[in-house]
Amino acid sequence: MMRTIAERGEPDRPTLPSVQAEVEQLFRLDDEDAAELVLVRHAEPAAAPAGSVEPLLSCAGLDQAERLARRLSGLWVERVVSAPERWALQTARLVAEAAARPLSVDERLREIEFAACADAGACAQGYARRFVEDPRWQALPGFANARAFRRRVVMGLEEILAAHPGRRVVVVTHASVINAYLSMVLGICRDMFFAPDYGSISVVRQWRDLYAVRSLNDTAHLAGARPQGTFNPAFTALNKTLNRAG
Repeated sequence: MMRTIAERGEPDRPTLPSVQAEVEQLFRLDDEDAAELVLVRHAEPAAAPAGSVEPLLSCAGLDQAERLARRLSGLWVERVVSAPERWALQTARLVAEAAARPLSVDERLREIEFAACADAGACAQGYARRFVEDPRWQALPGFANARAFRRRVVMGLEEILAAHPGRRVVVVTHASVINAYLSMVLGICRDMFFAPDYGSISVVRQWRDLYAVRSLNDTAHLAGARPQGTFNPAFTALNKTLNRAG
């Protein structure tokens, strides 16, 4: 006659499903005290001649930003923080208005600057090839130290998280900033390891010294949106090369 564990006087053992549930909860950081960072790449800017003032969003960019704002309006957001550039601010304002939450600007979220170049198209192709071979911004002509850039970005975003424990903050910024921070979180020794789409969402949760990347380059809200144009030739070439490289 078969006897149960309890009848044999043996201690209970955790079941595989119960262990999996605990592990998944830990990896997702579902704790109510965890802070959530919603990293948004700004919507597409309009093309602007070299040396002109910072452009606003293109028609496709406005469509992307409105779709983004509608999606995030369904979430409780503590605040919206934006990089200082005009196209990032325009994206962030639409998000903040839809969520009825305050908007602030953080200079530490600004884009890394490309060096001046007489032939932007030719420079862009050269930048992309060199960057894949040596994925550090300082490997490109005229760039600031990559460590200083990453330090500025990581310190800024970590301070935003620390100021909002258990809350969700939307940060509208740039591809280079998103990559710098996620490279730190994931332990990737590259200044850029993926090419986020305009208006895309990447979500990081943080609790104590633990991090969980919940999504990366989420563009579900952009399905059926207008096709993206070309704004920054250097990033366009770099994005294509990064995507081919995996």
